Amino acid sequence: MLWLLLLCGALGCGADQAAPLAFTMLQRTRVSKGSSVFWGNASLDGQLSHLLEGFNVTQVLPLEPPDAWARRQQDVATYLVYFGQLVKLFSMERPINYTQMLCCHLGCRLFPDGTAHSFYEVTLNGTAFLSFHVPNATWQRRWPGKDAVATFAE
Repeated sequence: MLWLLLLCGALGCGADQAAPLAFTMLQRTRVSKGSSVFWGNASLDGQLSHLLEGFNVTQVLPLEPPDAWARRQQDVATYLVYFGQLVKLFSMERPINYTQMLCCHLGCRLFPDGTAHSFYEVTLNGTAFLSFHVPNATWQRRWPGKDAVATFAE
């Protein structure tokens, strides 16, 4: 999903604006008995730009031409399939007898001077789990204790 941080840059937006341009995404995943259900959204400067329901992603704002958007839709669908397969694998390796709620919140701000600030945060059942530090490309575990999912992720 990290490739989506670059969406604003790929769309050619931000550099000539007076204020920073913000793109944020939220992906929620309900995991139960090895199955995943996805939903979420994305916004550009606070305006809804994309919706995610199951394996379907919809471009609400016409940010990309149809051919580019078709490729992006396929990329997102492929990512979700792979993510779902990872969940199934994890479930087989370490069965968990309760429902998990995973939330990925990411985004970037592009400033008029061409600089950017990006973030990628993951919560599990509402508790900070992982964060990605873009400048040095490292993950930081944020889970405040022992948990099967956190242990497996390490």
